[in-house]
Amino acid sequence: MASSSKQKNSSHKCCAAALCSNRSDNRPDLIFHNFPLDENLKKIWDQKMKRGDKKFASNSSLFCCSEHFSDKDYRKSLTGKRRDLVKNAVPSIFPWSVGNDEASERSERAKSRECQRIKLSAIPSKSMENKHHSYDAPDISAKETQDEDSGEKPFEEERDLVAENYDLKQKLFLSKFGLERFGSNDDDIFFYTGFQSYRALMAFWNFIKPFSESLMSWNTAREKVKESSANNANPFPFLQGQEKQRNRKREIEPIDQLWLFLTRVRLGLFERDLAHRFSVSVSTVSDVFITWANYLYIMLGSLPLWPSRDKIKQHLPDTFKGRYENVRGILDCTELKCVLSKDYQKHSEMYSDYKSHDTFKGLICISPSGWITFVSQLYPGRISDKEIVEKSNFCQLIEMGDQYLADKGFEIHDLMALRGASLYIPPKRFSANDRFTQSQCFETMSIANVRIHVERAIKRIKAWHIFSQVLPLSVFGSINQIWTVCALLVNFQYPIISV
Repeated sequence: MASSSKQKNSSHKCCAAALCSNRSDNRPDLIFHNFPLDENLKKIWDQKMKRGDKKFASNSSLFCCSEHFSDKDYRKSLTGKRRDLVKNAVPSIFPWSVGNDEASERSERAKSRECQRIKLSAIPSKSMENKHHSYDAPDISAKETQDEDSGEKPFEEERDLVAENYDLKQKLFLSKFGLERFGSNDDDIFFYTGFQSYRALMAFWNFIKPFSESLMSWNTAREKVKESSANNANPFPFLQGQEKQRNRKREIEPIDQLWLFLTRVRLGLFERDLAHRFSVSVSTVSDVFITWANYLYIMLGSLPLWPSRDKIKQHLPDTFKGRYENVRGILDCTELKCVLSKDYQKHSEMYSDYKSHDTFKGLICISPSGWITFVSQLYPGRISDKEIVEKSNFCQLIEMGDQYLADKGFEIHDLMALRGASLYIPPKRFSANDRFTQSQCFETMSIANVRIHVERAIKRIKAWHIFSQVLPLSVFGSINQIWTVCALLVNFQYPIISV
């Protein structure tokens, strides 16, 4: 009995309105009202709260917090403490309810005029009881009623136009391709952005928001650099304390720019498609995309990625305990297809025998818990695994006593030995006639069982579908930034390995 009562006290009520995060545990000052039993009234509540997803429809216990009701929706009790809703009350206060105050004021004025009209129309019946005043009462009431009736028609037309305008604004607001349209459904958020939920996306936005408000676009910065170089001035004049020129109004708000960037890399949408979705030019989409690729590259690059040994052991999965408990990281390379170069020299450097195509090649290292701890820049596809480890300066992160896991193509035992570290790779056959012994087969399976997690991390990076297509020439200038940002955004998803 004690456990059941404790469980009952731990439950809380959640507001079902879209974009509302109020709960009874974090907002005890609010009242959470049950949905009405009347089906027609319940449908009106559903429409007002902008919830039409399947999870919402299947939920039987739904609540709406008192933040979405106005004072006129409550009836006062004798004590003044209880706040009960009036009959047929409908929630009306929401972030998208622009113009509600104006409409309510007009409705109040309409009610007051209606009351005056009723009072004036009642004057003749009262005056007829008194014969001394019967001569002037009909004239007054007829005149006042005529005036009110003549003014009632324009008012009704105006009220209908206001309601129609409000509905059109709501439809336009919700038809916009942006966060406000899909924010109420976590499945849509993950589909378009790669973030697991609306809350996770908002936490990321709050991290990058402070500097995004004053972010200078890529084209504007490039033009200023050209002007300063032509005048032999400081190559970065926009970083100095000069007079601020009046900037034109943004075509896309910062949070919508982030949405544009994420949908571009997540779904691999073409720039012309995004230009139609956001009602801007293709050049504006390209400018926003390059600007945010560089901005997020700086912001995410400022985060500490390389964990200490103590942190790694603190979050070490069970599969690594024992033989691999001192493993610091798991290494692997991956390749991204790009357009064929017309320059024969570049083509020979970019061509990958493994992919039979021109590619970029990058190095990834993850911790045993699946956290991406190192992302190299991209190199031509013909580079070997050993060369990419050397050129990426990964060796500078290696410490004495570290252990690493890698595929058999990583012949870097000498590089590890120079830093006092060791490397686990599967046994390698030196000819087609060689056969593995029983111990070599078990060794291969043992290493593959824990090394597989780096393949899962790379699969998540490739889930950014901008890499599913052959990379065009237009992204070559910012491909390293895009690659790094997409790799580091994987760390904002659910962990690959449960600890």
